[in-house]
Amino acid sequence: MEKVINIGRIEETMKEKAFTLAGISRLEGYNLKKVFVGDSSDVWVKQLFPEAEVVNDIQSIIHDDKIDLVIMPSGQNEELKLVAEVLLTGKNIRIV
Repeated sequence: MEKVINIGRIEETMKEKAFTLAGISRLEGYNLKKVFVGDSSDVWVKQLFPEAEVVNDIQSIIHDDKIDLVIMPSGQNEELKLVAEVLLTGKNIRIV
């Protein structure tokens, strides 16, 4: 049985390039587990990602032991601090 990679998505804003991963949970071997969006309503985000838990703080993604991969955009405020914090938890990180 192939391991499923659980993903946490961190996004500060819902700009036009945001959320290019809407179909990620439909890809075999991946599960979009949690999503954080700093400037959008939970209802809108839940419509876009019905399979994911919408969270109100980044820490609930970073410190979730079931999340294997964190995806975040480049140019985000405090990006280096977040990258270091994610790596210290043993997770992989992808900056898009």
